[in-house]
Amino acid sequence: MSDSKVHVYTASREQRLLQLVFFLWAQLPPETQQELAPCIQEQNMGWAIPTWECRDPDDWLTVNELAADLGLTPSAVRNWPSMYGLKPVKGRYRWGDVEEARKQRNLGKLREA
Repeated sequence: MSDSKVHVYTASREQRLLQLVFFLWAQLPPETQQELAPCIQEQNMGWAIPTWECRDPDDWLTVNELAADLGLTPSAVRNWPSMYGLKPVKGRYRWGDVEEARKQRNLGKLREA
């Protein structure tokens, strides 16, 4: 038997910080995001602001793609069916449904499963 080493992925501090920024940004109401975005851009920190507008509502994304786009862990995305009623189809989530749930979550109105 060989002693093969298995790499266990752990996010760097920078990646974890960016995930936290994405998570906190998603908690802000859209009006507040619009108000803060120009100030953040002026400080040359726009790269840290999540940009979801480039997705088509009918895009179907994997758990890993959503986690990367939204600054979440894959395990957090896997909890969505029970938490937000989002149902994956063949392991993928429709972006329009994710965006709707995100907006409802910011308003404190979650869809029931």
